[in-house]
Amino acid sequence: MREERRAPQLPMPAEPDRVPEPAGWAGFSGAAAHRPEHGGDAGGWNLLVKIWRRKWLVLGITALAGAGAVAAVASMPQRYTAEARIRIGLQQPEIAEKYYPFEQAAPNSDAVRTEAYVIGSREMAGRVARRLQLDTSPVFNPALRQEPSWVERLGLGDAVDAARQAVTATIAARGGATPPAPALSDEERRDALWERIEMRLLGRMTVEPLSRSRIISIAVETEEPRLSADIANAIATEYAGQTLAAKEAGTNRARDWLDTRLEDLRSNVEEAERKVEEYRDRHKLYATRSDTVVGQRMAALNQTQVEARNSLAGSESRLLQAEGLRTAGGDLKTMPAALQSPLILSLRDRRAELQTRAADLAARYTSSHPSMRAMRQQVAEIDGEIDRELGRLIEGLEHDVAIDRANLQQVTGRMAEVESEMGDSNAAAVRLHQLEREAATSRALYEAVLLQSKETSYIADLMTPEAELLSRAAIPLAPSYPPGKLIVVVATMAAFGAAILLVLLIERLDQTFRTPEDVEEHLGLPVLAVLPRVARSYSGRCDHVLRHGDSAFTDAVRMLGAQLDLEGRSGVIPGVTIFASAIASEGKSHTSCSFAQAMAAEGKSVVLVDMDWRQPTQHRLFGLPFRRAGIAELMAGEVALEDVIRRDRKSGVDLLFGSRLQRRRGDTVSLAQTRALLEMLATRYDRVVVDTSPLHAAPEVLHLARLADRVVICTKWGATKRQALVGEVKHLVRAGVHISGVVLTQVEPRRYRRYSYGHGDYLHRGYLAHG
Repeated sequence: MREERRAPQLPMPAEPDRVPEPAGWAGFSGAAAHRPEHGGDAGGWNLLVKIWRRKWLVLGITALAGAGAVAAVASMPQRYTAEARIRIGLQQPEIAEKYYPFEQAAPNSDAVRTEAYVIGSREMAGRVARRLQLDTSPVFNPALRQEPSWVERLGLGDAVDAARQAVTATIAARGGATPPAPALSDEERRDALWERIEMRLLGRMTVEPLSRSRIISIAVETEEPRLSADIANAIATEYAGQTLAAKEAGTNRARDWLDTRLEDLRSNVEEAERKVEEYRDRHKLYATRSDTVVGQRMAALNQTQVEARNSLAGSESRLLQAEGLRTAGGDLKTMPAALQSPLILSLRDRRAELQTRAADLAARYTSSHPSMRAMRQQVAEIDGEIDRELGRLIEGLEHDVAIDRANLQQVTGRMAEVESEMGDSNAAAVRLHQLEREAATSRALYEAVLLQSKETSYIADLMTPEAELLSRAAIPLAPSYPPGKLIVVVATMAAFGAAILLVLLIERLDQTFRTPEDVEEHLGLPVLAVLPRVARSYSGRCDHVLRHGDSAFTDAVRMLGAQLDLEGRSGVIPGVTIFASAIASEGKSHTSCSFAQAMAAEGKSVVLVDMDWRQPTQHRLFGLPFRRAGIAELMAGEVALEDVIRRDRKSGVDLLFGSRLQRRRGDTVSLAQTRALLEMLATRYDRVVVDTSPLHAAPEVLHLARLADRVVICTKWGATKRQALVGEVKHLVRAGVHISGVVLTQVEPRRYRRYSYGHGDYLHRGYLAHG
């Protein structure tokens, strides 16, 4: 019979009332003493490093914002600005300044600003708008635009109309329909349109005086380059014309006043001269060199009578000739008065021209043709006008005869009234001189005012506007709006600044461990190793150390062993190293597996104990099947140590796994049994590597950690929250556990280079070569 093997009884050591607390650890306050002196987050260099880590994010956001700004600029409507400049306060000609009826004020800065306000007034905008007929431009008249609204662009026009009709019908059904707005007349709509055009033009126009000068800049911005230039030039021209019109209006007012005054002075002069003549006539004070006034008057009257008789004879002769032609039926057109009449000559020339055209038409048309009838009618009308003019000439001859007869009778009557002698009175002569002096004074004043009036009339032709178009507005070649370069630069710079703030915010909100300095700062624990992420084999085995003996990961694992050896501390159970983590999936099991393989490769006897009571994983990492018998059965005395110990042939590591029964008995395993097991293993092996459950899920790990010589905390790089790990480390410290240090696992070499200051490139090269 096969001899039944009894399970060896584990030596039970004396029950320790309290595991001695490691020296030098008086609570977690020692972490502050281990914080590195590298300036903290306030250092300027540290800020630059943080920004450099995420430079691609900054550049991406900046490039995206720049591209968005370029797209926005491209989608904005382009506007063109044309600028015209005018100069005010022009120097007038000297003669114009001498006779200009109003005082000219020298233009100063206040006057220049006032004129700028005048140019930018609504009245000026209205005159220019009507002059250029801006109501026909789609830029200023929205009704002429063909661009669809945003509702139509989205295809929602029908839906909006239907909704509007539904709302209207609902309001009408409830009796709440509001009365329609009163309809506007065409004139009111036209006035409203011009008001909108004027306001739109004022919004597109900028008038400002240039500093320390008499030059005013007029800038107009519209969507059409030529329209901008036309409006700017029109405003400048309109203002210059307005200044000239204002001066002409002032001159006209002065001239009208002078003309009114002249009428009064003329009446005064005429009244004075009339009094002189009346007094002269009344007192027979005639100005003559001859002593015989009556003879002079008689000679003059005889000469006048002869002339009157000759004139009467001539007029009667012409009248008789005309009457004779009319009685004999002759042609009145041949009489001298008709031959000398310009109107009759003009009508005869016109009649001859119509006859010539009638002859040409007769060659092409019959006499009944409308053109021929119209031509004959025109000839008849001209003949009628000639006859009527001849009649008027005969009437004029009769009137001349009557006038000459009346003149002769009047001269004859005067001759009968001639006085025989002329009175002589000294007193009357003195009074006459006085009246003559008064008349001369009135005449002199009248002549002076008349001269001023004539000069004012003449000066109107010499007037020039007080403003001139100094620089015409040229058609702009490039748009002034939107300011593409400025928008792109500002947007890019703003995005760059926002990206930097975002990076700093992300770095501030990043509560994970990225560098050994982060670990030392927040935990006060040294970082024993930085393990890069490695690619798992297709079988899922943990054999990277075996397959790649010179990789960065293998070197890091060996560095971990060297760090633990250099620590040189004898714990409760020498040679026992526990790998723990705050939460699951921190790389603890893979790290402990790789560490055991690396120690075995150095020729040490190593046993790996899987004490993850919740989720054992070491059997999968070594590619071994799961067995029922494990640590729980060994501690219960159901199996011997040789029955549960398994050896990995590739690495030479002895393995001691947990079992399914262990999950039910995990809470009943005593600290004394665990200690007895680890002490027994420590006597047989150089290294006892223990893989435990996460600290947050298994409180018994605190007791287990107190038995180990070295406790290594594994934390996943860039994933484990600082608060979680800090809390679990506090629990270990309060339990009196000596923590050897921290291992950063699953480090991304490419990203780690952004945070590292020394060996990031080494990790990256190893990862590329063996990852």
